[in-house]
Amino acid sequence: MSNEGIRSLIPVETVDEYNEKMDARSAVMKRINATPTPLPAARIAEQPLVSFTPEFYKNPEPKLSKEEVEKKKFDRHMEKEYGHDAIKKDILKQIYQNKKAGKDPYHDMSQSTIMVAEIIKR
Repeated sequence: MSNEGIRSLIPVETVDEYNEKMDARSAVMKRINATPTPLPAARIAEQPLVSFTPEFYKNPEPKLSKEEVEKKKFDRHMEKEYGHDAIKKDILKQIYQNKKAGKDPYHDMSQSTIMVAEIIKR
């Protein structure tokens, strides 16, 4: 290590110098009959345990009226039965059944259903 620049301001302590310092410290402690005592750990006052569960971070849902609850239920049902995923599943099921029967994939399908099937493939 060089003693140039900012490093020249920091005193360099080798292992031998450290050992000599520790030997000198222990010699002084013996002379004055002092034993090093560890510092006591800081005590923290009793505090209640706080646990952060996932529900802690969720915003509470506002109370809905009976009509709003029924509307949400109806919307979920409509999306499940007639939504994009349901249509895609139905069309792919028809294509699979045609292929399984050894027919053309679009056999006995309407023109609009074939167009939707082509869009689904993309």
